[in-house]
Amino acid sequence: MISTERRRKLTRIPVSSRALWIVAALLAAALPLPGEWQPIGPVTPDASQGNQITFRGAHGIANISVLAPDIIRVRITSAASFGPDYSYGVIKPLADWPKTTVEFASAGSNGNDRVIRTAEVEVRVRANPLRIAFYDRSGGVISEDLQPVAWDGSRMRAWRSMPPDEHYFGLGEKTGPLDRRDHTYVMWNTDAYGWGENTDPLYQDIPFFIGLRQGRAYGLFFDNSYRSSFDFGVESPDRYSFGAEGGEMNYYFFWGPDPKKVLNRYTELVGRTPLPPLWALG
Repeated sequence: MISTERRRKLTRIPVSSRALWIVAALLAAALPLPGEWQPIGPVTPDASQGNQITFRGAHGIANISVLAPDIIRVRITSAASFGPDYSYGVIKPLADWPKTTVEFASAGSNGNDRVIRTAEVEVRVRANPLRIAFYDRSGGVISEDLQPVAWDGSRMRAWRSMPPDEHYFGLGEKTGPLDRRDHTYVMWNTDAYGWGENTDPLYQDIPFFIGLRQGRAYGLFFDNSYRSSFDFGVESPDRYSFGAEGGEMNYYFFWGPDPKKVLNRYTELVGRTPLPPLWALG
């Protein structure tokens, strides 16, 4: 209810101005406040340590680790330090992978950018603001950040480029088309009794997908056990995004370009289903 004094003040506003004021007030209430997402911002690299390098900034830290020539791990937090490095999904941690030859090089006008090269991929890290791009060794872009990873309270999200001819497959037990492009999905295992063709989420969610473009494939596994989501072009047609309600931005990037190779590497990381005994096959 509007008080009598408030009503008198409003009636002293000319009719046209009063209408504009009311419209502006309604719009302000409907639109989200600007700047609710806080990006990690500029970072400064530490010296590389073995197959990894850490970047530190006022709003968080990031670590990039090379597990294999075709597997890169990205870990980012808005806290002053990383929490315990524990995963419910990964069975082969960094220390168990064979040693890989990695080259770290400075780049950029201020020397804070970094290029990380293996025999198969090149990771280019921009320091201000922090953005990460994956290239093949011929210089072609595989996948890249369109804007920095950002937080809204405990929520965090990453936004990456989505070329018009790239398609996405995976995410576990989902309804709808095989190609996930132009759809959004929630990662939260749910006992969805009586589900239909558009029900989401369902019983089993796997935060891993394959991006396929012109016959070349890469994979991305988002290792976060909080309620999370993937958006393949619904929010914006030029980007896909993924994030969670809490925890760290922690994902693994797999380069193919063969889809079979991507799946092989992914299952090497998270484990494979053992063969059943012969008697179980009938």
